Amino acid sequence: LNISTENDEMSKALCKAGVLSLLTEALTCKNKASQLMILNALGSLTETEEIRKSFLNCENLPIFQAFLVDVCHLTSSSAQLQLKAIEGLYDLADNDDDWKTKFGENEELVRGLAVLGEKADGDVQLKAGQSISLLLTEDECMNRLFDQGKGMLVDRATAWLAAT
Repeated sequence: LNISTENDEMSKALCKAGVLSLLTEALTCKNKASQLMILNALGSLTETEEIRKSFLNCENLPIFQAFLVDVCHLTSSSAQLQLKAIEGLYDLADNDDDWKTKFGENEELVRGLAVLGEKADGDVQLKAGQSISLLLTEDECMNRLFDQGKGMLVDRATAWLAAT
């Protein structure tokens, strides 16, 4: 995979052979070092628009999104994995409006990022905040924040006021 990232044609051939699905499925392993390597490979492969589009239509995309949600709820001892995962999310969303919408529509992911932004510190907290800001600039995502008094932002504000 490292060799393929330097060669667009090889990267495309690997993707056509199903490597995106295999890598995404492999994220379910519990080995953080392996997960980091998989995230690096996915990040390198999705640098081109064609492969990003292919990944968006990957049959295992729900596994990738579930992995991102799970990473948001890990302890701070997983800060390196959290940062790598959120950077990958941010890069995909920042470079492609379809990814931005896909992530922004995933309420569980947005809530996970909000939780991570509250409990993490340093670079992880910063990137979680940047990701939320990027994802929630779309109208359909912003609507969820308020949703006629039942949205995520209203819930958070109510809980915060109740706690003070």
